[in-house]
Amino acid sequence: MKVGIIGAGNIAQKAYFPTYASLQDQHEFVIYSRDLAKARALQTQYGFSGAVTDLQRLYDADLVFIHAATQAHFTLAKDFLTHGVPVFMDKPISEHLSETQALLALAKEKKLLFISGFNRRFAPRVSELKTLSDKSLITVTKNRVNADLPLTYELYDLFIHPLDTLFFLLDDLADVAELSDNVQVVAKTDAAGQLQQIVVVIETPKTIGIAKLNAKSGANTETITVETPSATHTLRGLTDEEIETATSTVQVSFSDWDTTLYKRGFESMVKQTLDEVAGFEASHRKASMQNLKQENVLKSHELIDIILKKINK
Repeated sequence: MKVGIIGAGNIAQKAYFPTYASLQDQHEFVIYSRDLAKARALQTQYGFSGAVTDLQRLYDADLVFIHAATQAHFTLAKDFLTHGVPVFMDKPISEHLSETQALLALAKEKKLLFISGFNRRFAPRVSELKTLSDKSLITVTKNRVNADLPLTYELYDLFIHPLDTLFFLLDDLADVAELSDNVQVVAKTDAAGQLQQIVVVIETPKTIGIAKLNAKSGANTETITVETPSATHTLRGLTDEEIETATSTVQVSFSDWDTTLYKRGFESMVKQTLDEVAGFEASHRKASMQNLKQENVLKSHELIDIILKKINK
């Protein structure tokens, strides 16, 4: 397949480009940049098949990966979906709910795959937590040492991670008709309007879920705790899991050979996206979107929008 790559920021080069480079024997990767020298330098560095400065030269691609700034997401994704090209795009889809809704609707109308890149959904240990039955309480926490960021950015760039991970782990979120009626939000901002702490509690028929962010916690940490009647599972940093029962405590770790990108879900996310696009049939679009773990992605954006309105009112 011909695969377009748009955007080459720090995260894209660290989290995605190594996997693209490892798949050169299976796909033709073409990097786009308005700066030809930069495009060619990246082509050489990662062994990509081509480099272009005109987006229209990617209209014949089988798939595009968009790693551009969030402000450019809507325009880029709409352009390629309109031209019949499936799109994978970094989270968030947009900082404007109407744009997120419009892109998801356009992809459905065109019967194209449109994937939002929440890597935690593909992280092996998180996927294992998803399979646990009888989850009674789920807590997902992301903390920062001392983050001073604009409110909208902090919610969409940082808090959307624990919130979306919580939504992924909840098995019966679809049974919640109205988010606003089943969610409690406690948020604290400083005098400048910057988010300090936020706690979201959501109740589904079977589970209580909690998503938290502390921007002034003294440490950069990420912890997921899933409690069931038989055990409590605690996952730290997406890699180190502890399973506690009434009689034992077990530490679960990865093999020394497992890569960081595999452990954090990026490798599986990229490969599974490519596989689904390669074998895609429009009549099976719903199944493909489920295989790509896209359930409730819209709900993550909807709740961020609700939170913003609540804080700003």
